[in-house]
Amino acid sequence: MALLWKDLHGVENKSIATSIKKFSTMSRKDMEELSESVDMRYLLGVMNSKYASVLLTNNRGGDYHITPEHIRNIPIPSATSAQQKPIITLVDKILSVKKDNPQNDTSTLESQIDALVYDLYGLTDDDVKIIESANRM
Repeated sequence: MALLWKDLHGVENKSIATSIKKFSTMSRKDMEELSESVDMRYLLGVMNSKYASVLLTNNRGGDYHITPEHIRNIPIPSATSAQQKPIITLVDKILSVKKDNPQNDTSTLESQIDALVYDLYGLTDDDVKIIESANRM
């Protein structure tokens, strides 16, 4: 489950306060303001990309389990609404196709998201080749 900081506005508890203190260099107010410009479907696209898989693997090291800490440490590129829009559109298409039939093939749409994500992270052609070949294995 994921929530944007803006959705936690006004919620006060020890877990949230501890999380901010332990894992963030930003204030809660700053994180809430930053999350105002983030669409959850953008995050869904980025987090399900091939590159996020590589980042997660690197964060985990040799750890067998995936913990919230591993996911929390995946850097999400800041993106304008215009940069987020193509990813959101593709995510909406994937969700629609999968709603009709969960077995439908969405690999072409997923590859389009991957290409947009590579651009957002500023990856070179050589970087992309390494990621693509690693994901084929």
